[in-house]
Amino acid sequence: MIKCFVIDDEQPAIKVIENYIKRIPILQLVGVETNPIKGLEIVKTTQIDLLFLDIQMDEMSGIDVAASLNETIKVIFCTAYSEFAVMSYELNAIDYLMKPISFARFTKAIQRVSAEESAGKQKDIDDDYIFVRTEHKGKMVKIDFRDIDYIEGRSNYIAFHMGAKYILAHISLREMEERLPTSSFMRSINLT
Repeated sequence: MIKCFVIDDEQPAIKVIENYIKRIPILQLVGVETNPIKGLEIVKTTQIDLLFLDIQMDEMSGIDVAASLNETIKVIFCTAYSEFAVMSYELNAIDYLMKPISFARFTKAIQRVSAEESAGKQKDIDDDYIFVRTEHKGKMVKIDFRDIDYIEGRSNYIAFHMGAKYILAHISLREMEERLPTSSFMRSINLT
């Protein structure tokens, strides 16, 4: 479960994000705040994984709020102003959503958060095996490299094929490619 908090000085914008969060099962809304100073205090004293943050606010800018956070809190900026995009990425923002935010674009941002979280939890790698989080109840499974026949990309998942069975894991093919030993694996493209 990804615990979320929203800081935006416009109530209608908060309602949109709240509704989107409710539609995605892996997200849990912990709270909202229209005052960025109060919001920052709450975020610093509450366990938050993901912060949806407006940029243009009267009391304190979203850029200043993000700069005050510890690195464990992921930030997605939600704003009507494109000129702050470069600065947001310098603050390691996960994404930069332009208002009005569509649900499709919101979902794409959450997929980035999920992929980054999965990668962070799957750092446990050795020369002979890897641990991956499966799509079935998020269970961690150890996969020996020598047992893998091939790996197939499937949207936001990959399938490890091992003989007659396969394991579906929530990790991108690009992430997996970076972690596999190049002496044993190579990428091929099926054009049929």
